[in-house]
Amino acid sequence: MLLSTKKIQLAIVSVFILQTIFSSCQKNISDVQPSTLDSSEVEMKVLQSMSANFYNDLFTRYGNGWTGGDATYSVPLPDGRVVWMFGDTFLDTVYADRSRPYSGLIRNSFVIQDGSTMTTLYGGTKNAPVSFIDTGDPDQWYWPLDGTVQNNILYVYFALFEKTGNGAFDFAYLKTDLMQFSLPAVSLVSTTTVSSSTAIHYGSCVYEDGGYLYIFGDEKFSFTEYAHVARVALANLYGTWDYWNGIAWVTTLPAVTLGRMKKGIKNIDVSQQFSVFYADGKYRFVTQQNLFGKKIFTYEAAAITGPWYLKNTVYLTPETAGNIWTYNAFVHPEFDSAGYHLLSYNVNSFDFNDLFVNADNYRPKFIWYKY
Repeated sequence: MLLSTKKIQLAIVSVFILQTIFSSCQKNISDVQPSTLDSSEVEMKVLQSMSANFYNDLFTRYGNGWTGGDATYSVPLPDGRVVWMFGDTFLDTVYADRSRPYSGLIRNSFVIQDGSTMTTLYGGTKNAPVSFIDTGDPDQWYWPLDGTVQNNILYVYFALFEKTGNGAFDFAYLKTDLMQFSLPAVSLVSTTTVSSSTAIHYGSCVYEDGGYLYIFGDEKFSFTEYAHVARVALANLYGTWDYWNGIAWVTTLPAVTLGRMKKGIKNIDVSQQFSVFYADGKYRFVTQQNLFGKKIFTYEAAAITGPWYLKNTVYLTPETAGNIWTYNAFVHPEFDSAGYHLLSYNVNSFDFNDLFVNADNYRPKFIWYKY
């Protein structure tokens, strides 16, 4: 994700230092030359990780706005605040026992974090809320993707979806729009379609590098998701995109089989959200095991286009059991502290009733991890 290198919320460091119990330990490994390693076959090590208590507590909400959601993107704002962007969102009440009254969801929301103060942005009224970015059509909606700030303007990619049936997963992707928000008010200014490819959902994460904004996307093939990347000049986010075709950058969208990013010599399979960023002298790729898996993996590369090597396990989500599943792990590099990276993942249930019995069954969870 493209994020500024500005370090925010220095007070978090003192909280972080007190978190000394690690959920996994690092193993020593022999050096392996990336050119000889097929990283899809070998897991090198388990990384150090521990609960990010500050953020887990911050998102244990009981009312006055957001009380649960998924996606969990974040963008630091120039004034030190952070905008968190969520897909399907519960608002208002959670009781002391962590249950919530039966109510509907809105399709998206923003939460502005100012220190420990959280302000939820949504449409409509408290008694009749609607999505922050609302289509006005109950059968079409926007889910937020990643974003960036350029020239004191917040830009966020949004995916437009439509309902295709009555099941929980009966929906289809239509296109990706780039929305512009004024600051500091975070008010919508404009909406522009930037990708109409239904094969690749661009916007899963973005990252600034060398005068470009790299826009990563996922392609669904059968039950597998593959990673793709495009780029656009930072000087003009509405300009012409270049697409990676596996060998070079081209101005025409290549065949999807050519544009798939590689892990070693194979296509890299991903969750619908994943992270690409630079840390510790390498480009890093973090994704969660697809199809409701509990493993979160990381790879590294010398170039932002890969190929990606040295597969490591970051974390195994402990919530995954029975109806409860976890998905779409995402790294928030703007919060890096003492060599640790902040990572979120989303918790959900196949039984919708579970989301009312316990609000913690639908929310992000956070860990710190390091290489």
